[in-house]
Amino acid sequence: MKYGELNNLLSVAMGISVVLTGSFIAYISQKNIFRKKGK
Repeated sequence: MKYGELNNLLSVAMGISVVLTGSFIAYISQKNIFRKKGK
């Protein structure tokens, strides 16, 4: 495997993890907001 390919793979993996983390945080904050509205 060439260095360029490895770099591409790393950037793709990092992008995916960033998206997953962002959606996870958004999901949790949404649940918290709904919980506060319910009370």
